Amino acid sequence: MKANIYMFYSFLVAVLLTAAQTVWKMAFNKIGEITFSLNDFHKFFNPFILTGIVLYIIATFLWFKVLHALPLSIAYPILSVSYVFGYFIGITVFKESFSFVSLIGVLLIMTGVSLLAYNVK
Repeated sequence: MKANIYMFYSFLVAVLLTAAQTVWKMAFNKIGEITFSLNDFHKFFNPFILTGIVLYIIATFLWFKVLHALPLSIAYPILSVSYVFGYFIGITVFKESFSFVSLIGVLLIMTGVSLLAYNVK
């Protein structure tokens, strides 16, 4: 039972990382590219950029708990669920292109994660 909560935490880390990447993409769509020059320093204080940073910090601390409790060979592949989330957010939020080949890839990722999760005791 204890492993199940850490599996959930792994899943939550994937959600948080995907949310962070999503808000960063929204920021870049509004403010453009960030270069590492003094002229762009103010862009780091965009609310979307700051939100993404906070989400990454929360995800990192949660990930520390996961790494303490689960084998890396189980925990790390679960993060690939973030690719699934990112794919669907790209299509729905950012109106990116859909392809059946990509969908098959997403289904394979989900199958692999499900097999890993099934094997955890």
